[in-house]
Amino acid sequence: MGGILTRARAAGDGCRLRRPARPRPRQRPALVDVALGVETVPQMPPPTPPPPWQLVAPLGRGGQAATWRVRDPDSGREAALKVFRLADAEDWKALELCERECEVLQRLDHPGIPRYLGHQRAPDGGELQLLTELFAGRSLADRLASGGAFGPGELLGVLRQALDVLDYLHRHDPPIVHRDIKPANLLVASDGTLALIDFGSVRSALKPAGGSTVVGTFGYMAPEQLHGQAGPAADVYSLGVTLAVLATGLGPEALPRKKLALELDVVMPPGPLRTVIAAMTRLDPDERLGSVAAVRQALVAASAPAGAQARGRPPSLVVRSPRGVAGFLWTILLFLVWLATTVSGAVIGVVEAVLPRAHARKRRRIEEKHFHRPRRVSAKLANLDARHTATMRALRATRTNLRAIADRSEPYRAPSDPPAAPDAPRGRPRRERGRGRR
Repeated sequence: MGGILTRARAAGDGCRLRRPARPRPRQRPALVDVALGVETVPQMPPPTPPPPWQLVAPLGRGGQAATWRVRDPDSGREAALKVFRLADAEDWKALELCERECEVLQRLDHPGIPRYLGHQRAPDGGELQLLTELFAGRSLADRLASGGAFGPGELLGVLRQALDVLDYLHRHDPPIVHRDIKPANLLVASDGTLALIDFGSVRSALKPAGGSTVVGTFGYMAPEQLHGQAGPAADVYSLGVTLAVLATGLGPEALPRKKLALELDVVMPPGPLRTVIAAMTRLDPDERLGSVAAVRQALVAASAPAGAQARGRPPSLVVRSPRGVAGFLWTILLFLVWLATTVSGAVIGVVEAVLPRAHARKRRRIEEKHFHRPRRVSAKLANLDARHTATMRALRATRTNLRAIADRSEPYRAPSDPPAAPDAPRGRPRRERGRGRR
């Protein structure tokens, strides 16, 4: 039961059963680029993809898995095939994480996450293959290595799109925690769209004891992950370190620290981004910005005009406009623009939530209608999936633009004018009054 039992005879003990020791898994040498969070391993033989997919080219290799570009010759559709070799697993926990990645991806549907297409065990049982949508883009690690540090505008775009993906993950019950956010796991397309990949370290359940296996990339993972504890605040910390690396071009081990805390004021100019990143990377989870909503609120507060912060008013109550009737009309116009963009963004959010269900119903209808023609089903599903993906990305880009317009059109008021000079005293000066009496 559960293993091979062998019979051994010992002097004085009679006949007893022993379980032979389990062979220890092979240890493979690995080269780790700590600056970008990229791990390279020796070459692996090409896998055998499930039909009708055919191998095209390797996309990358991690610690225990390799990813390949595959194509369907009938429809011309391309996808990403992640192959996990069971013989190369360092322990049984690695296999559990791979199976958990397949299970979690089946429940996710977001434009910033490559869509799950299927998974299977290889016929010989030595591989676990995961098929996902192919995201046409390159990682931020490659972009950093070739183009240098990111500018403030690029950093702000990465932050906002990454927050959208984390907001979707953390709103699940229980929250889905990625636990391995780094430049190598963030892809950006030519149009600036961002995607989060590699859910091999994901955590989708909270244990009553509060402990779990330590996973992640050193330098990027939060301090509490070293104790096996990870929540949404851990993803916020990893995203903050990622932004610091992109802003400075330095690896996490090269960033200046004081008692393990990052000293961003040494390598980053003052500004809203530095303030927010510093709050995201605090060591204590209780003092850190622990949620996506807190990061967004801190970003708005850090970008508010100095006059609004000095008076302690939210930026939406500060108005800078001409005085009189023109100022009043200008304020009304800004308010209407802000209201229209906010309502439109809410409507788009509802549409984004409804479209995946409608897409799933269309897929089922196509499969039921043309079940006897597999090639036609494959072509129709590929066309339907492509249109769905394009629609979701367009909606997401529109919502991002509307949010930017709403942030810029929020009514705001300039600091109050300096107090007027005191009125001149009544009557003549004493000297003149004295001269008059004389």
